[in-house]
Amino acid sequence: MMAKPEVAGRCGCGRSPTGVCCGWHALNEEAYQAKLSEFNAQLKQTRAFDQDESDEIEREKSINEELESYRQQAMDLWFDNGGSCTGAKGPGTPNIN
Repeated sequence: MMAKPEVAGRCGCGRSPTGVCCGWHALNEEAYQAKLSEFNAQLKQTRAFDQDESDEIEREKSINEELESYRQQAMDLWFDNGGSCTGAKGPGTPNIN
């Protein structure tokens, strides 16, 4: 007899925290509670790591935006009206408009 694809691998006892059978149906209550506590601790640690990583990405994004703003301000000051930071205007002066 073939397993039904929509049912195969699913948790039937309700103990699996993921909904996929992980064999916890065979554990006594004490062992189940220990496994569940271990799973929850790992999940909490993973979420804390993910949040730290997300915070770092946001910090880098903010720094990059600030640097781009400073770069644009400098370009506006240095190359105002097609000149350079020394006030020179000529064919070698980049046109940044």
